[in-house]
Amino acid sequence: MSERVFKVYQNVPWYIKESASMPDKYEDLTNDQKSFVDEFYFSTLASSPVREDLTAIKADLEDVIEQIQN
Repeated sequence: MSERVFKVYQNVPWYIKESASMPDKYEDLTNDQKSFVDEFYFSTLASSPVREDLTAIKADLEDVIEQIQN
């Protein structure tokens, strides 16, 4: 299990998990549910365009900080 997947799952509101018939805690997921959540995270959230945009912005900001410090 990825620590990020765990954190993301824990941050999903309880009422959303309840409406999907999912347990509140990641540890209480069945193996099939864990596989689904992990696959969903890695196929959608981890590779989203927003994440790619934020990674690019981070790199740009690191360059600016480096230029300011030099």
